[in-house]
Amino acid sequence: MKVQKKEQSLATQEQVKRFKKENPGWKPEPPLSKQEIEEFRTEAALRKARLLSGDDISCKVSPKGGVSVYGLGRFPVTLYADQWTKLLANASRIKRFVEANCYTAHSEGISHRIA
Repeated sequence: MKVQKKEQSLATQEQVKRFKKENPGWKPEPPLSKQEIEEFRTEAALRKARLLSGDDISCKVSPKGGVSVYGLGRFPVTLYADQWTKLLANASRIKRFVEANCYTAHSEGISHRIA
């Protein structure tokens, strides 16, 4: 076991030497200060809160012409423009359907046709 660790250590040392030789001007970045780490944590917490609250919804057009909406869940919702137009034209019907069937459809995995 000790022999393997020593061999791994030697291999790592060789990799470091090779890297330094191939990249002579490279210098490692200095470690982050406690203040910088705290700023990153605060920023991450704010992003997470915005994401969970649903306030951070954004859109993007894909190279193929699809419009993706981010911030609704883990993955974006992507439709083409004509599909978004049709969906939004029926928004009130979809909203009524969801309000009437949300618990039933979610808990039982039932799919209903919207009238």
